[in-house]
Amino acid sequence: MGKPHAVVVPLPAQGHVLPLMELSNRLVERGFRVTLLCTEFDHARMMAAAPHKESQSQQDLEGLCFVTVPDGLGSDDDRSDGAKLTEFIIGDFKRLIEDRLRKIHDRGEDKISCVIADLCAFAAVSVAKEMGVPGVGFSSSSLGSIAQSAHIPKLLESGIIDSNGEPRFENQTIQLSPTVPEMSTSHFWWSCFNEAMSRNVAFRVALEATKTVTLVDEILCNSFAGIEAPALDLIPKAIPIGPLLSPNRTVSKPAGHFWAEDSSCLKWLDQQQERSVIYVAFGSFTILNQTQFQELAAGLERSGWPFLWVVRPNLMSSSTAVYPEDFLNRLGNRGKIVSWAPQQKVLSHPAIACFLSHCGWNSTMEGLCNGVPFLCWPYFADQILNQNYICKVWKIGFELKPNEDGIVKREEIQRKIEDLLCDEGIKIRAMKIKDMAEESVETRMGKKPHAVVVPLPAQGHVLPIMELSHRLVERGFRVTLLCTEFDHARMISAAQRNESQSQSQQGIEGISFATFPDGLELEDDRGDALKLSEFFTGSYPRLIEDLLSKIQEREEDKICCVIADLCSPAALSVAKEMGVPRVGFWSASLGTLAQVLHISEAPRVRNHRRQRLQDQIIQLSPTMPGMSASYLWWNCFSDPMIRNGSFKLIPGTTQTVTLIDEILCNSFAGIEATALDLIPKAIPIGPLLSSNRTVSKIGGHFWADDSSCLAWLDQQQERSVIYVAFGSFAILNQAQFEELGAGLEQTGRPFLWVVRPNLMSGSAVVYPEDFLHRLGTRGKIVSWAPQQKVLSHPAVACFMSHCGWNSTMEGLSNGVPFLCWPYFADQILNQNYICEVWKVGVELKPDEDGTVKREEIRAKTQDLLSDQGVKARAMRIKEMAEETAGVFGNSVRNFDEIVEKIKRLGGIS
Repeated sequence: MGKPHAVVVPLPAQGHVLPLMELSNRLVERGFRVTLLCTEFDHARMMAAAPHKESQSQQDLEGLCFVTVPDGLGSDDDRSDGAKLTEFIIGDFKRLIEDRLRKIHDRGEDKISCVIADLCAFAAVSVAKEMGVPGVGFSSSSLGSIAQSAHIPKLLESGIIDSNGEPRFENQTIQLSPTVPEMSTSHFWWSCFNEAMSRNVAFRVALEATKTVTLVDEILCNSFAGIEAPALDLIPKAIPIGPLLSPNRTVSKPAGHFWAEDSSCLKWLDQQQERSVIYVAFGSFTILNQTQFQELAAGLERSGWPFLWVVRPNLMSSSTAVYPEDFLNRLGNRGKIVSWAPQQKVLSHPAIACFLSHCGWNSTMEGLCNGVPFLCWPYFADQILNQNYICKVWKIGFELKPNEDGIVKREEIQRKIEDLLCDEGIKIRAMKIKDMAEESVETRMGKKPHAVVVPLPAQGHVLPIMELSHRLVERGFRVTLLCTEFDHARMISAAQRNESQSQSQQGIEGISFATFPDGLELEDDRGDALKLSEFFTGSYPRLIEDLLSKIQEREEDKICCVIADLCSPAALSVAKEMGVPRVGFWSASLGTLAQVLHISEAPRVRNHRRQRLQDQIIQLSPTMPGMSASYLWWNCFSDPMIRNGSFKLIPGTTQTVTLIDEILCNSFAGIEATALDLIPKAIPIGPLLSSNRTVSKIGGHFWADDSSCLAWLDQQQERSVIYVAFGSFAILNQAQFEELGAGLEQTGRPFLWVVRPNLMSGSAVVYPEDFLHRLGTRGKIVSWAPQQKVLSHPAVACFMSHCGWNSTMEGLSNGVPFLCWPYFADQILNQNYICEVWKVGVELKPDEDGTVKREEIRAKTQDLLSDQGVKARAMRIKEMAEETAGVFGNSVRNFDEIVEKIKRLGGIS
């Protein structure tokens, strides 16, 4: 079988060619043949600039070949003219690319496996789609710039910009999303040109990128989550694969440079003191006039620091650069001037103190990855946004400000150099970003630390720990998840049906599975809490111990860390015996965990016959609200055998806490601060919700999602739909089921109702007579729903829920009020939180026979949806959840800190 064939299409500009050339080299290393489409002029320049020219074929080089197109310009035309370049991109470039792609694909031996095209090369992905070839977008700029382009339709619709891309109001401040910093409309990358014609031309390119985004499923980006997480959240299709820097292995490969590098500067750097040299380079497009050129030279001289200055052949607006009188004489060995430098090697040199840069994205990434502070001198386009990142977001550089005539004066240069090089905070922050970049590279390229994750075999426990596993994978881990054979089969089956594609039975996207039997027959009821409790306290510990020992014995699978549900004491106990770092995980609320850890209070809530004192009010600490003894989660079962079985789990959990230093919790301080104070080892990392990035990943669900409900929701009015779902364990009898159906009907509101296959205590669901016929399109019934997508849909008005902790967190995170209908265990406490502490819902109360009547459902629905206070409080909690889960949020910081600790303890970093 031949190698897969990728066609790569950059935009004909060096800043776009460089990262795509590096991507092409990496594809070759991973077994691809790559054809790179470029202009004849650019190809000739790359070949002339490439090292070891004499040994290279002009058309084929180490798995990478070139197909060229003319650019319609003469050899002496200015290819840095943005207007001419754009006219070519949106004109002849389309036709030429389409012609070349079809010719390549028509050759039998060159069938194209995929097309990877610059977002501004709309024609390439359009033709690929027509040919039935997978198309992937690529962005050579920041995620922030992509977000701006992708939001053009909304910016036009809201009247923020006009049809030419011009801001309607000068210096208007906008925010693309709650997680992204505010920005001025003057910072849109297409607005950052002095001439209106250039701005209009740039906007036309941005529109091309917008069209490309709609055609592709993935956008590869030369960035990484550590520096642009908020922008990443705005672009569901974005896949950060940066930093795309060429390591030493590509010395003999074309890197995409248009000028030959002068490596003599490296020897000069070897002679300089550590952190002493100012590196000055303005990329491939920046133009300076003579006045500015001389001010820059004078400013560098006055700084008193040695400097390395790249003076590109076409840097000047005039024909040649004229230095200040006697400047080169005075310079001596204190400065080095070259026409082009091997920039990555320069920036990684220990002599470099700072980078005076135009803030092009490639240069920005190279500076970040080497921990070098910046002096920012942007020229146009996205460089203004990049300066904003550097100076205001990451705070690792200073802006060089021009005077009223647009000239950056020598005094400004001298002063800012002095300020920058004595700012220790900037240096520290720059080194932290370097560490993040190295971690991002190690995640892709190096040996990954191996974490074993052990959930309890119940969906409510598996869901959050599966999301935790995905987040570990995203941070460079390999994960082995230990689960029962039955649960594993159900997760894989649900994932396959969700994606309509084959999933690996033993591994997917960094997560592998190690399975064990649960001792039950296929037809046994795994919703039987008593059987589950017997399994947990019976054969479960021995099976876990055996699996962990076998994994650890394999040299290639050495365990870096065990993360286990607190109800799995065997896993943490074995990890301790093996000398492996271990971390606990708690899938329920912090309040529930506080109950477990304060079990010594249990005698106060039982009489001498061990019977519960139902109405006794207890208080775990002065900062916790009082609660009834009936809210202790192990008391929230009607069957005394199940209560006793649940209670037996508690001593093991309490003992487990003594084996660990940290307990990761799917909660956040904003909603459970008082409970958090009671648990010194607790580290809140919630809400653990899967985002769009995990669409193709196993989510831990035991049933396949019926996504048809999303299209139905699209047809409903905003805040009109009652969403009804009772999790994976709740059981209804026929009388209660019919009352619920009648109650929903009587509300007069549209509703989406999840009727799980095993929701009924009987064998089959029986709806009220003629119910489905009367329902029509006012209601939608599904067997399982993509709940996070449902709750985030604008049509959803409220959530009738069993108040399981995962559902509670999902509702809170989307600002949805609750109709509370708890079933058992911690769900009673969660209802207490919702209705009495947070006050974002109302309780559905059963009558004396234990049935929630239709009249109660109708009345409480009306009460809830007319209560503006509940809605306002729900939105405030949503904002808290977004803040804590944001890039600088407490939960993200907590998780990142524990990840770093695990790596240190495991000898990884």
